[in-house]
Amino acid sequence: MTDTTAPVPPAPEPAAEALATETPATETPATEMTVVEASVAGTPAPGDAWGRAPELLESAGVDRRRSRATLLRWGAAALVLLLSGTGAALAVAAPDRTDIPGLATPNDGRYAFPPLTLPPLPSGKPAPDDAASYGRHFADLRGLLLPLPEGAVPERPAAGVPAPAAPASGTPASGAPSAGTSASSAPSAGAAGGVSFVACADYTAGNAAKARLDAGMTEFACRAATRRTWTAADGTRTDIWLFRFGSRGEASGMLAELGSSQPAGVSGLGFSDVEVDPSLGVATLSVRASEEKAKGQPTARAAFLAQGDVAVSIVMTNPAGVPLQAYRQVTLLQSQMLL
Repeated sequence: MTDTTAPVPPAPEPAAEALATETPATETPATEMTVVEASVAGTPAPGDAWGRAPELLESAGVDRRRSRATLLRWGAAALVLLLSGTGAALAVAAPDRTDIPGLATPNDGRYAFPPLTLPPLPSGKPAPDDAASYGRHFADLRGLLLPLPEGAVPERPAAGVPAPAAPASGTPASGAPSAGTSASSAPSAGAAGGVSFVACADYTAGNAAKARLDAGMTEFACRAATRRTWTAADGTRTDIWLFRFGSRGEASGMLAELGSSQPAGVSGLGFSDVEVDPSLGVATLSVRASEEKAKGQPTARAAFLAQGDVAVSIVMTNPAGVPLQAYRQVTLLQSQMLL
């Protein structure tokens, strides 16, 4: 009888050489196994788009659509930002600086004048700054008046006088212009901005120094006069007179008389220490101001200047005070019209 309780000896292991020589009937390469295993697992193999599962391909299409939508949204946002910035720049640049809150410059009393233009010179006549002119102004005297500022109300001019004869070239002759000169021989008043020639003696009416001024007008032979008067929006009345003489010396001689007189309707004018830029070429300037003041400003300011053969009287009055900047501006601009 066989003993079933006896231990069974282990089976002998195959020889190493036999294991080494055994080769599987079919061997799958590692890369193929990766593809197969990956396909089975539902994950595409690297570099193998065909191995992707259908649900993964659908997910990739959704991602691409989302990316395009995101790019469109960002592009639209950038376009809106660009258009908004352009619109804001145009909104700031289009209006005047003074119309933009926060950028407006406080008004210091100066007026807004149109661009200054000079009247045409007669054919063959030199400008006043030409050496051949000896400082004479051959252009229409009315066109040398400072134009009206914006918002100013002009005063109705008095009846004019016939246009004087144009100054001749060479050595000027003394004497007053011929009263028989026809106004139609000179440019019309409309071409000179609605102003007319006036009599030189009209300026002396009502002046405390009338007798002396009349004598001066005769001595220095005032040849023509014109006038422009307006009231600005701030209530300041400006009265400008231009007088033409035969030479620079005659105009300077009359200036001394004008500067020491009291214009009509103005009293208590004293000499002022107000500075006016002399670099503009004003030959002679006399600055006056009233002793009466309102809010620290004189109620009357006057300037008398001579430029070449033209003498000028500028009188500005305002019961509330004449703004200093407006006074300087009018004086300097009128002097520039005569350069």
